[in-house]
Amino acid sequence: MDQTSMSTAQREALTYPHIEANTLDDQGLARRCPLDNGRHEGTPAFHLGDLDKLPLELLSKTLVQTDLRSLTDLRRVNRRAMEVVDSIMQYQVIVAHAPDSLRGILAIGTGQWITCQKLYDQLCTADCDHCGAFGGYLYLGTCKRVCFFCFSQVPDYLPLPLSDALQRFGLGRRIPKSVPRLRSIPGCYTRDETVLRTRLTLVDSESARQAGIALHGSVSAMEQHASEMASKRRRAYAAKRELKAEGALIPTPRRPRPTKAYDEREADPRRFLAVVRAPWLDLRTRSLEWGFHCLGCLYMDDPWQWAAKFTAETFQSHFEECGKMMEMMGDSPLRRQYVGWLEYMGLL
Repeated sequence: MDQTSMSTAQREALTYPHIEANTLDDQGLARRCPLDNGRHEGTPAFHLGDLDKLPLELLSKTLVQTDLRSLTDLRRVNRRAMEVVDSIMQYQVIVAHAPDSLRGILAIGTGQWITCQKLYDQLCTADCDHCGAFGGYLYLGTCKRVCFFCFSQVPDYLPLPLSDALQRFGLGRRIPKSVPRLRSIPGCYTRDETVLRTRLTLVDSESARQAGIALHGSVSAMEQHASEMASKRRRAYAAKRELKAEGALIPTPRRPRPTKAYDEREADPRRFLAVVRAPWLDLRTRSLEWGFHCLGCLYMDDPWQWAAKFTAETFQSHFEECGKMMEMMGDSPLRRQYVGWLEYMGLL
């Protein structure tokens, strides 16, 4: 088989564009969080005071390091502020090619922890921050490039309720300001179409964990403190239950929440409510790459192979490997159908 002979049409016949995952960008962000870029053209009637004394180039270099919530607030000051913000190259690229990433950040309220430069850098990164495979999504809790497998399976990408994070990581009564918080958007999430009707207030679990380690000095010290506090709550609960059983006039005690967060993995809507599909901005070729899935991987024994995404460049080598895997599989109608496609396309 000559790999270099595979045309765009042949590749498209052997792949499909994306998984119907029902992530944040499927919740009508254009309606919920519209962007007004390009709607206020004309000569500004006001100025930015002392900021206008700075050269535009220097002002842009400063503002690109500003968090997106502050940058959005600045745009609302007047038309001149809009003009300055909209002139930032990185901001222009984000709005033009990945507007849902900006809409999602503003909609769930994580903008104060994410700078314009950080979002741009992640859009220019192809690989998943966790596993190194092609990442077709952005996790907007901390703005990381992720693949479907990692954001739906890895503990770092499960946002936690405030009370769970406080108990699990021994943070006392308050979440540090450095830990990103988010408010979910009601909608339909996960491949099972789970409906969330209320807004949840959650925190990024990995940031909360790092805050707990910093507070207690080490992982072991943090876990020991959390364990001791959990034991204390269980003893208090048992004592109250005993008093209630003896007839004491006290409210029915509430069972302590488990220290370990409940996680349904790919069926847990919390894993999808801060994730958007996002293209990779290939600066070398000045092109957008959304990635795509291999049809053959749908028939593999590996339960997660179907979730892998490829680019036009990486699919060439993957196809040869996938073809060999297909040849090792036992005879089945699905295999015969797939091999028939390969023969029809002249690839076998």
